[in-house]
Amino acid sequence: TTSAVNIAWQAANEGIPTLLWDLDPQGAASWLLQRKSKSKAEAKKLLSGKTPIGELVKSTDYPSLDIIPADFSFRQMDLDLAKAGDK
Repeated sequence: TTSAVNIAWQAANEGIPTLLWDLDPQGAASWLLQRKSKSKAEAKKLLSGKTPIGELVKSTDYPSLDIIPADFSFRQMDLDLAKAGDK
């Protein structure tokens, strides 16, 4: 997680617009960048298109670096994506 945050920061610091999606249920990247999810994202609603992903993006204190903060519903996103691929 620390490496992902540092790489994202470096890219943003070079002027590259960067979005970091914290899929870690522990939310370490969100903690490091001091951002929390303000609502339950509900991964299934996101994957079904009922929640636009743009609603989840939060700015950080660093120019060009945004984050989608961790949400407990993302903990099984890999399984939800696999199920969506089977359809």
